Amino acid sequence: MSKPGHSRPVGRELWWSWAVVAGALLVGALLVGLHVRQNERMRQLLTGMRELREARLDLAKGYLHLSQAGEPGSPYTREQGQALLHQALDAFESKIAAGETLVQPWTATQTLRERLDAWPRTVRPGPADIAELRTAFHAVEKAADAADTELQAALRQMTARHRMEFLVATAAALAVLGVVSMLVFRLQAAAARNARELAVREERLRGLLDNMLEGCQLHGRDYRYLYLNEAAARNGRRRREELLGRTVFECYPGFEQSRLFATMQLCMEHRTARRIEEEFAFPEGDSAWFELSIQPAPEGIFIHSIDVTERHRAEAALRESQERFARAFRTGPVPLAIGRASDLGLIEVNDAFLRLFGWPREAVTGRTPVELGMIAAGELERVRSQLAGRDQIENLQLEVRTRIGQVRMVSLGVARIELRGEPHVIATLFDITERLRAEQAVTELNANLEKIVAQRTAELQAKNRELETFTYSVSHDLKAPLRGIDGYSRLLLEDHAAQLNDEGRRFLQAVRNASVQMGQLIDDLLSYSQLERRSLRPGRVRLSAVLGQLQEVLAPEIAQRGVDLRVTVPDAEVLADPDGLAQVLRNLLDNALKFTRDVAAPAIEIGGSIENSLCTLWVRDNGIGFDMKYHDRIFDIFQRLHRSEDYSGTGVGLAIVRKAVERMGGRTWAVSEPGAATTFYLEAPISAHM
Repeated sequence: MSKPGHSRPVGRELWWSWAVVAGALLVGALLVGLHVRQNERMRQLLTGMRELREARLDLAKGYLHLSQAGEPGSPYTREQGQALLHQALDAFESKIAAGETLVQPWTATQTLRERLDAWPRTVRPGPADIAELRTAFHAVEKAADAADTELQAALRQMTARHRMEFLVATAAALAVLGVVSMLVFRLQAAAARNARELAVREERLRGLLDNMLEGCQLHGRDYRYLYLNEAAARNGRRRREELLGRTVFECYPGFEQSRLFATMQLCMEHRTARRIEEEFAFPEGDSAWFELSIQPAPEGIFIHSIDVTERHRAEAALRESQERFARAFRTGPVPLAIGRASDLGLIEVNDAFLRLFGWPREAVTGRTPVELGMIAAGELERVRSQLAGRDQIENLQLEVRTRIGQVRMVSLGVARIELRGEPHVIATLFDITERLRAEQAVTELNANLEKIVAQRTAELQAKNRELETFTYSVSHDLKAPLRGIDGYSRLLLEDHAAQLNDEGRRFLQAVRNASVQMGQLIDDLLSYSQLERRSLRPGRVRLSAVLGQLQEVLAPEIAQRGVDLRVTVPDAEVLADPDGLAQVLRNLLDNALKFTRDVAAPAIEIGGSIENSLCTLWVRDNGIGFDMKYHDRIFDIFQRLHRSEDYSGTGVGLAIVRKAVERMGGRTWAVSEPGAATTFYLEAPISAHM
């Protein structure tokens, strides 16, 4: 991480511009070189044309000299003419040999040279000689004209070719320069973008370091704080403003004597990473442990510090715990042993183990249980087979022998552990000898108890049969006199009412009412007693069907009293006894009708809801209500909250409701308050197929 305010050199930012300038200069040099090379070729061609024309001039002069030589008054001589002609022919042939012309007039020049060699030296040439010379001269002249024409055409072609080459080279150079410039500018833009991204990353890194939980600090080569985050300042019990820009010696007097400074100095001088864990005492009186990683950095050194005080405390607590475990292991009441996993050789046992087997500690250490005679070899193999492929075994009953040969039964538990990188096992032994003896005694006692229970069950069944017979007899024997009392009372009222005064008639009516109530009480008692004896027939019961039948039975009374009956029960099936559920709903609806008798606008609601595989039904009325402190009392048999003169009843109906619902595996309860609505709830499971 660079120091705050650090900037890059300007030259690094301008090297792209220098690269473009260098490219432009290189392209210019290449174009100049091409132009120089073209000028050289042009110069050579023009020189050849000039030499060719000079040779033609020499040819013409030589022909004139030779043809006019010997004429009276002629200033020309034969020797001069021949010299000029040979000079011109030599020039022609040298150009032809150099390949600078497109035609090769070898035949014409040879013919003319032959005419020159045969030219008369002493006598005046005749007309035939002059004619042959003229013919040869014109042949060479014609070849020279053709060569000059070709050179001029070559000059035009070379000029056009040079122009095209220069244009193409210039275009290519400009294109290359443009591409290079574009690439350079793109690279410059990418470099600028990378620089911005680097600045963002550095800022992000700085933010990350600032928010780290571990301390981070950067020191210059003079051990001055260049950077540190809040965690490092907290670790040093200082504020960042107090440390930045100052040396560690100024901030912490005497620091140069510490072990940390010696480590920092080694890292600073040798440029090698160091790691140290040190406890620091602060002037405030407290101390803390830190793990410090010291790394060389361009500015100096970078220190990463972690507060490991809690870890040291945990290690101290662990050591203390290990010591406590060692004490608990040694002094625990349960026999414990630690052995090698390979041969189960004992390496450590506790005092309870020694007491169980009667051996001294030095006698068992390093030896196997078989060698000590504690268990048989076959039993040891059974333990190994049980432990094979498993991490632990529990409750393995094992027969062991003490030092004096006493046989004991133990419940063995073995678990695999690792000590110092080696596999071991720890064994727990519970002496169950006395427990097994007690279990044997309990087994024998249970056998006798089962006989007693069977006998008592038979006696109870006989008693139940006798009770059923008694209940049947009592119900018939009690109902017969009641029917007689009710019948004779009715006859007296019908046949002899005129002979009785009002009081007598009132007494007879009271007798009749009492007999009817007594009959109802007997019926309710029989129903209550039959609940326990009657076998349940649990099954799927459709709520709408049960409530429909119940509404048909009570429809006349509901219509006569003008009761507003609302049924909002979901069309679901519940698991219940059909007869029991019908009886429960009938009793609850009768109860609601009874206690809304004196209400101006009686209203009864039968509702239900389904939640968590349970169906909750309720019967709500707007009757007289009751105090919730009597909630449990109303479900007890013969418990009434009102006088029978005010509200008739036997005090058995709600008891039957609770008993029937409990037998079907449900529950029932009520919510009410005096003078307000009363709601009775019952809960039943939903049918499994729904």
